[in-house]
Amino acid sequence: MTRGEILVERIELLAMRLVEREAPDLQIIANEHAARGMGNSSAVIQQRHERRLRTLRELLAERIRLERELPLAPEDDGTWLFDLRVAVVEIIDHQGARLLRDLIEDCRLILGGTSEPISGDAKKQLDRLRFEYLSEADIMAGENTRKRSHRHQPHHLTSRFTLETMPR
Repeated sequence: MTRGEILVERIELLAMRLVEREAPDLQIIANEHAARGMGNSSAVIQQRHERRLRTLRELLAERIRLERELPLAPEDDGTWLFDLRVAVVEIIDHQGARLLRDLIEDCRLILGGTSEPISGDAKKQLDRLRFEYLSEADIMAGENTRKRSHRHQPHHLTSRFTLETMPR
């Protein structure tokens, strides 16, 4: 199993756990709004969406964290950036589809109507996350290139001391 495949497996396992943890939070949000007589408001939908979006952000942040912390083997040097960029896109595509599906369903159940403006905003959020995390991957590539180039540069010892004549 390659490093990239291992990281994909770790993120998929984490996604299962985080999505399971969403359910009680989503129910609490619905119950709190219902208790205030706002069970059929767009605020319920927005908070539930924000909770799901938090899961997506946690997954992306964890993927970046793993990339930074797990050392690269020489055979990973040419593929890690591609693997990371693909992982970011796949996480956003998979989780984003779930977010949009659940958002549309919330709109249908809670508002009894269309989700067009709300889902349009959600799609823009997903596009911004995609741009943000792909940019982060590119920055990491620049950092890694810089580290490698410094490792291969000869270290010249320069003296900071000057010779002075000794007092007689």
